[in-house]
Amino acid sequence: IMRLIKEVEQYAMEMPQSPVSLGPLCVSPLSRAESGDDLSSVSDRLRSPTSFPSDDESYEKSSIKMKVEMGIPLNFKIPSAWRSEIMGCIKAEQLTPKVRNALVRDLVVHMYSYGTHGYRPSRKFCEHAASRLILKYPFMRDACGTGYGSWLQKIVSKVYNIEKRNRKKKLEESEEAEGPSSHKKRKSAAGTRYPPLDDSGICDEATYKQHLDTLEKELQKPKPNKKSILQLMHLTFVPRRQFVVEGKCSAKDILEKFPALQQPDVILQEMELIVQREEGSLLQFFQQEWQEKWVPALNAYAQKHSKKTADAVAKTADVDTGDILQVRAVHALSALFTLLSKKENSVDPEIYLIEDYPVSKAVDVALKEMPVRDSPRIARFLVKDGTPVYYIFVEQQVLCQCSNFCETLLIWFSTHYVFNLQYHKYYRDAAFFLQEFVLQMPTRGKKSSNYLSTATEVNKLATTDSTLT
Repeated sequence: IMRLIKEVEQYAMEMPQSPVSLGPLCVSPLSRAESGDDLSSVSDRLRSPTSFPSDDESYEKSSIKMKVEMGIPLNFKIPSAWRSEIMGCIKAEQLTPKVRNALVRDLVVHMYSYGTHGYRPSRKFCEHAASRLILKYPFMRDACGTGYGSWLQKIVSKVYNIEKRNRKKKLEESEEAEGPSSHKKRKSAAGTRYPPLDDSGICDEATYKQHLDTLEKELQKPKPNKKSILQLMHLTFVPRRQFVVEGKCSAKDILEKFPALQQPDVILQEMELIVQREEGSLLQFFQQEWQEKWVPALNAYAQKHSKKTADAVAKTADVDTGDILQVRAVHALSALFTLLSKKENSVDPEIYLIEDYPVSKAVDVALKEMPVRDSPRIARFLVKDGTPVYYIFVEQQVLCQCSNFCETLLIWFSTHYVFNLQYHKYYRDAAFFLQEFVLQMPTRGKKSSNYLSTATEVNKLATTDSTLT
């Protein structure tokens, strides 16, 4: 037995130093003749079944081929030098969560250094790096499983986040390369989606330019013919709409190219064409729905939920004049904002829609004093006799002047469609209410739970309580 042990030890010392794949050790039962004192045959049986490569070259080639197929760089090694805070924890053999994240970040950056521009480490490479990491630093091994499962998850997540940022950066660069724009491109909000354009109304390029030239001449007259302007804007609607939608231009760019859009009648006609309204005036429909149905319902609902609106409505409860009807409409809109809109650091969300100015304040001065906001706003100026005058501002410039509050509110809402603008996040739900319930237009996108509950209750009041009208 001692002799056999020595032969096996000597045989083990003669094994190749490189890792090899050992074949199964098959030892057949000894016959009686071989089970005597001569143990030489036993050592022969131990030697013969195991097959080794004749040299290390074949193994090395197969290993290289396997790494290439899995996307693992051949010369990849785990770094030996790290940042000072990481090295301190490695020497102490104790990693804090912050240092662990820093180590993963540096390791992934090291992995990216093995590729060219646009290279992304494969999952096999991430797994290879995680396994090599715990092999180099055994104290980092997980308590269960493969030992590197948590490291693999962190490495894969880090690679994903890097690729996500790279894709976003590449998209921004491609948008900039398409051509200069005075305003960054906007994403299309759920509330500003519009029906597809009707190609039947497209005129040829020569006719389109001729209409635009005629329109420009008409606008230069001391007293432009409104009927002619509306007709020419109708004839050029489809190509103009394609310019707005496909070009994703700013409101300033659109107004420079089509200055007729600064007239209230033109904006309202444009809105009717966008939503494809075929019968009746959109303004008349909005005034009737808003004034007779939704203003009483909103004010009644707000009296139970908003003390500020309840006090304002109570002051005008017994008055029934035309001016007071507009005041009640303003209170109803204020209630809508109070109930549905988000607040920014306790700032009243209504300032994102209506801003009041004294009689002495000039429009151009007020415009300069306004905080810079791209979202459309209503500016209310009080003249000497107390009558309000309404202006609509878009992207820090005056769009138009309106005669009454209902017309102002509808034009303010329409500017989001006409100029392809987003609803501001602080009045998004309030604008959705006007779109879905007052104008009865389809809405898309997710609604907040506050919107769904409030809109349901107000709609119930408007449709069932006959005493409100």
